[in-house]
Amino acid sequence: MATTSPAQPSILIVDDVPENIKILFLILKGDYELHHATSGRQALSLLAKAKKPDLILLDLMMPEMDGFELCSTLKQDPETHDIPVIFITAKSDTESETRALAEGAVDFIHKPINTEVVRARVRLHLKLNQHAKGLFLANAEQTEWITTLQSRVHKQTSLIRGKIEASRLEHDRRQNSSDAIVFVLADLLRQRCQRLSKHSHTVASLAETMAKALDLPRAQVEEIRHAGLLHDIGLIGSPDRLLIYNVKSLGDADTVNYLAHPVRGQQISDSFEELKGIGRHIRHHHEAFDGSGFPDGFSGEEITLGGKIIHLAGFIENSFEQFAGRDAKYKVSRKVAAGMGVLFDPALSSAANLAIKEVLIEQSLPDESGEEIPVKDLRVGMKLGRNLHNNIGVLIVERGTLLTSANLDSIKRHRLVYAGH
Repeated sequence: MATTSPAQPSILIVDDVPENIKILFLILKGDYELHHATSGRQALSLLAKAKKPDLILLDLMMPEMDGFELCSTLKQDPETHDIPVIFITAKSDTESETRALAEGAVDFIHKPINTEVVRARVRLHLKLNQHAKGLFLANAEQTEWITTLQSRVHKQTSLIRGKIEASRLEHDRRQNSSDAIVFVLADLLRQRCQRLSKHSHTVASLAETMAKALDLPRAQVEEIRHAGLLHDIGLIGSPDRLLIYNVKSLGDADTVNYLAHPVRGQQISDSFEELKGIGRHIRHHHEAFDGSGFPDGFSGEEITLGGKIIHLAGFIENSFEQFAGRDAKYKVSRKVAAGMGVLFDPALSSAANLAIKEVLIEQSLPDESGEEIPVKDLRVGMKLGRNLHNNIGVLIVERGTLLTSANLDSIKRHRLVYAGH
């Protein structure tokens, strides 16, 4: 048993082979409070007597009580139900992995053990578990929904990370990892509220177009796009009445809750090492150029450029939803122009007009033949006939999206395959 620290998360390692336990101790020592058991029965006895761990690393093949049986037992006990379990095993067949997830495990790591994979998976699942607990405490009336959030994130992220690992694209590993987390969280937002998800995808496209128009570096453009996709993630655990367009109708308590969602959004993104750069943009996405926004009342250069862009993109999207007809773009442009120097940074004016033109104006579909269209032949104005995924299976662009120069670049960057039917 390792030296304990009050600030360290605790991990229970269950494996009948002492050498495997020693390897995991060497990988994780110093960062966590580590405990171990050499059988399922010993693990249950330890859990009944001691403080519950924050995570369990569980061997699959053990005598008497194997990993499947132990995991099932843990998930049936209210005292241990919420402890995330990661299987570590030499078995690599799909049936074993599927059964592990069905029994309630959150991830499946294959032997031989890879040091960086173990550290990354452990860190990710501890962060997800910590955040799920925070959501539970902050929003008691959403208890049933929030308790399912953790397992959804665990399962989807672990499957995506597995595909990343299998792809062997080591030089893209960090970028793929951040993409995976962003799109898992974005998909959870979609499951929570379709309207909010549509809004977030449009805001991300508008923000990306504006960032490119400003000739920002590619990495900064991608950071702003990710922040646009997740700018409202702080609302994910909120009651339904907070997910409406007109927040002026909310009561005092709900208004306070709503005004805090940019802060919660930053806390969510900052809990992932890969997403720390986008948190400040999420926090600032309701700050106004004249200081009349929230949550901090920042103004001018106190607001991040990403925050300014996403605030303006959100305003454009919400305004466009209010208008219909051929003059919708003109009406939105007028509203945006009226806000320059007050709500918005005037330096974004030209970029905003370009984004309105490219992202919001619908164009006819040139080819409705239903034939396969190569990526190189895609053009601005085409409407996607199905969802597009990248080479690791992550949803990048949804069906029905009108192609702009911004999302065309994204499609080509992720080497997508398109069928225009």
